Amino acid sequence: MLIKYIILNHKMKKIAILSLLLTLISCSSSKYLEKSDCNENRKFKAQFLKNVQNIEDYTVERTTISSNLKTVKVNAFFKSLNFITKYTKTPYPDVFNLQTGYRSISEFQADKKKWFIWYEQNKCKNLH
Repeated sequence: MLIKYIILNHKMKKIAILSLLLTLISCSSSKYLEKSDCNENRKFKAQFLKNVQNIEDYTVERTTISSNLKTVKVNAFFKSLNFITKYTKTPYPDVFNLQTGYRSISEFQADKKKWFIWYEQNKCKNLH
């Protein structure tokens, strides 16, 4: 009787382990079988990120007192800002009435947050 119990218990463990393995395999392989509906344009993404980085670099260079290094020219800043506002439909910041650029990093970061929200909502539309 004890031997039957041990043999039965051993078979149940094998069945439980096999079931667990099959479940894990089927769940992990289903990730690869799912087709994504997202058609993200990687070139646009790279261009979008590059333009955001240009605007950020320009803003940091102009708002940091200790920064004597100016790597982003005014024309490049405006070109990048035109690109971003064209797609995101966000208006130019009001600060352009007084100076060229953002007055502070926090003003820039507020707009940057809006741009990335827009990007996340629209990235699957194969943007050009």
